[in-house]
Amino acid sequence: MDTTQKKELIRKAQTGQLTEEEYTQYLELIDSNPDFFDEVRWAEFLGLHVKAIHDEELYEAASKISMPVASPMPKLFQWSYLSYTAAAVIILVIIVSVVFWLNRNEKSEYTLLKKEQKEVFAEEQAPKEGLGYGENGFPIGEIPLQWLEIPNQTSRLSYVFCNDTLKLYLNRKKGVDSLSSKIQLSYESLSRQYFLRLPNQPKVFLKSCLPKAETLMP
Repeated sequence: MDTTQKKELIRKAQTGQLTEEEYTQYLELIDSNPDFFDEVRWAEFLGLHVKAIHDEELYEAASKISMPVASPMPKLFQWSYLSYTAAAVIILVIIVSVVFWLNRNEKSEYTLLKKEQKEVFAEEQAPKEGLGYGENGFPIGEIPLQWLEIPNQTSRLSYVFCNDTLKLYLNRKKGVDSLSSKIQLSYESLSRQYFLRLPNQPKVFLKSCLPKAETLMP
């Protein structure tokens, strides 16, 4: 076996790549050939020290590496961040204020003046003229009536009739009691319709669940 073959045998022994036949040959050479044994010892020595030197170099190189220090944020970006934060806070305050103002206005737009149960009479028995009822007129029930004030309403009196509840809107609260005593409500069973009468005005068919209030008195 020449020198190259012996070195290859030693390399394989160190890396664990020997076949069964090569391993037997390797042991025989160690026992029978002192020079080969010395070469094996020398290879082991070099392998250990080279690894140690390599590990030490890596350790020294790693010890010189340090974590980069985060650079402080430039003042321009600091001011930009603070500006955006302040702007967001201001916008939030404005939104909250607007919502609060709208809710307050919505609540104050309608002022409840009075609630009552209003009698409803049979339309067939109601007289054609005047405010009084005929001798045979008779009440057939009651419906809830609410009087509300809307200061910005252009008409004197308007209504919304929905779910058998009548809401009357005034642009001023003066005269509620007087109007309450003069309003007449009637129901026509044949058409299943409610009617409202005001002094010196023809009867008005109450339209059901309108999207906005209907004018009764301009």
